[in-house]
Amino acid sequence: MIKSNVWRISEFIDPIYAGCWLRSPAKLVEPLPCSSCGIGGKYEAPSPLVIEWEEGSDDIGDFSWPSGGRALVKETVFRALNEIVGELNFGFVEMVQDPKLRLSVRKTKRKPRVYLPYQGPPLVELIVDKQVQLLPKTTTKIIDRCEVCGRVQRKLVGVEVKEHFWNSSSKKLITVHRHRESGKGLFVSSSDIGSNVTFFRVDEFSDAILCTDQMKKILQEKGFNNIDFLAYGEIV
Repeated sequence: MIKSNVWRISEFIDPIYAGCWLRSPAKLVEPLPCSSCGIGGKYEAPSPLVIEWEEGSDDIGDFSWPSGGRALVKETVFRALNEIVGELNFGFVEMVQDPKLRLSVRKTKRKPRVYLPYQGPPLVELIVDKQVQLLPKTTTKIIDRCEVCGRVQRKLVGVEVKEHFWNSSSKKLITVHRHRESGKGLFVSSSDIGSNVTFFRVDEFSDAILCTDQMKKILQEKGFNNIDFLAYGEIV
């Protein structure tokens, strides 16, 4: 039985690393139970993962975050982690680009970006299949209730949050940081997690990629960049 904190791995907001957009959104594979709210449908993440690079940087981090609860890693990062834990799965990555974009051979004032044809380090998607249930002591807040079927949408309460917004006056990226509140957050059972877990997700909030203290320590000791850790809860 494992006792541990639960950490959400997320993007470390830093303009030195290239960002990317998700261009292969999840597909609805089972009909929506309610046509009014759409809550409760079953979705599937298509493979390969398709991304498009944003402007701003051409420096690719060890981790990249295209949204939708999906993460890319350099192939070297995946291999290094798999040598330690031995249970990771990967998916293939494809890239698209506006056909009007071209890498200029002359100096321009355009912001840097990753251009196609891609010449950077090989990338793979970090697949996180394991999904467990929340325990009733998880703290949440109802943010929407369907007037037709009664289903609710909830948000986690008491978890660590780092939000970023651009201040147009100061021309700076502003960070708002709220620490996890004691006794609150996301709680899962150690019997559901098991002893050799690497990364996992939870029902209802499956966009979040989560890990244990042990996995957090491995990632930090390896010194991987463009990754942050948010205190989300506990394994009990």
